[in-house]
Amino acid sequence: MAHMCKKINRTALILGIFLGVLFTSLFVFIFHKNREIKTVIADEVKINLHAADDLSEVENNHSDEKVKLQSKVVSLPVSGVIEYSQQAVISAKQNGVVEKIFTTEGQKLTAGDLIFQQESTTLTAKRKVTAAENNLLFTQQQLREILSEVNDKKTKFTHQTDLQFSDLKKDHLKKEKYEHNKLLLATLKDAGLLVSETFKFIDDNKYLFSAKGLSRYDEIVSSWYGKAPDYLNQPPKTNRERKKTVLDIFKSLKNNDINADLLQSVTIMVGEYLSSLQMVMDTAEEDVFADDFTDLAKRSEYLQYKHRLVGQIKNLNTALLNWKKNLYGIYEQNFNLDTKTEVGDFNTEISGINFDYNKQLTQDYVSLNTAKLDLLSAEESLFTVKSPFVGQVSEIYVEEGEYVSAGQPVLKIVNDEGLEMVAQIPSRLLPEDRYILLGKNFLIDGRNVGKVDRLVTASGAGFVKLFISITDKDIQPGSELSGYINLEVNNNIFSLPKDFIYFKDTQPFIKYEDGELSPVEIVYDNGKTLWVRVKNVKDSGLMANRGLGFDFDD
Repeated sequence: MAHMCKKINRTALILGIFLGVLFTSLFVFIFHKNREIKTVIADEVKINLHAADDLSEVENNHSDEKVKLQSKVVSLPVSGVIEYSQQAVISAKQNGVVEKIFTTEGQKLTAGDLIFQQESTTLTAKRKVTAAENNLLFTQQQLREILSEVNDKKTKFTHQTDLQFSDLKKDHLKKEKYEHNKLLLATLKDAGLLVSETFKFIDDNKYLFSAKGLSRYDEIVSSWYGKAPDYLNQPPKTNRERKKTVLDIFKSLKNNDINADLLQSVTIMVGEYLSSLQMVMDTAEEDVFADDFTDLAKRSEYLQYKHRLVGQIKNLNTALLNWKKNLYGIYEQNFNLDTKTEVGDFNTEISGINFDYNKQLTQDYVSLNTAKLDLLSAEESLFTVKSPFVGQVSEIYVEEGEYVSAGQPVLKIVNDEGLEMVAQIPSRLLPEDRYILLGKNFLIDGRNVGKVDRLVTASGAGFVKLFISITDKDIQPGSELSGYINLEVNNNIFSLPKDFIYFKDTQPFIKYEDGELSPVEIVYDNGKTLWVRVKNVKDSGLMANRGLGFDFDD
């Protein structure tokens, strides 16, 4: 017997050693697999964020260097096409022949110099038209007086008819409102009945509910039978009315022509009671569905009340939405009727004014046409066109004696003394006070070739237009330039080497020497460095990420 016991113990010992080795091997295998998966994910993240190609080089970049967050000058890349800062295409003012061109291509101009002149043959035609208009005034006035009298009678009759229709329509809308209130009150009545029935069920079965649930239930019952909120009590007239309970207010909703605000308030309040009772019922669910709960009839009754509460809440919300929709439609129709009536009043008043002052209008028309003749004389000066600014004629598009249409380009003038470049910069790359860019130098390979003259923020476009005045006389119009502007960053934006950025999943972080982590937002990839906005800025050294993209330990 002792020999058999020793044999059994030996077998159990061998079996235990075998199982220990098996579980240890399995744990090591899962651990290494997890490291491989995390490494692959981290590699994908660092690739997406333009990490350096040579990890071994990055690991050793900052072995002896202590890096801190500090505001510094960074280079903002800028590019664009060179254009004249001031240029204008001068067009013909109206149809006609270009009678004389006073300049040639390449000629220098000052502001106000004559550049071309058109013939004024259309002026005679305009004078004839104006005379014809004056001859028609008498005939037009006679017709206008007849139409004004007829329109006045028509307007008054139409307004009277609109008033009668409005009264009939409002009576119909009042009946519609009564019916919609009736539908909502019916649903509200069912909801109130369910509140009372649920009260009774909970009272009869308190052993099913948790202490927290019963405490909430007592609050609901006290509120239901307690004093109604002020917004439910209409301005009280007696002490009795001041003592109305929520239940009293609910029971008083029998008039289908009830105040809409009160009806809506009571509906929302009853819906809240139903929702609160539903939460109370939820506290009994664990006991009702416990394995040792054998009263299946009680479980069925419990489920019925829960389903009824859910259904009644849905019905009440649907009824309230439909009621609002229909009631708003009625309000809108009433508003339109009132508006139409008011418009009719205005139209009637305006018609009388037009009738009374119609003769005065004729005299005004005569004065207007006299002014037209004076304007025709002044228009003669418009046929002579002058240079709007100092510059040079770059192109002439027509010849003397050529017929041109109004708006057709005749020649182009440029201010050859000034060139500028327009560049678009994403708003997120700029300081909060972006106007500090004004006056900044525009550099190409360290050489200053211009200054920021003005900037315009495009509304909702997410970028800013920079206008850079070019000071380098060797740069020609049409050239494409790429350079940069040095600026002091702020807004918690800093320039950091890429290997000082850590990642957890896809969220970038920095790590201080004391181990504190701060989330960052990568604003711009500037090649070897990243511009980042740091959430928690502190005066402390930063730790380089030797893994560059691998998750740090939680």
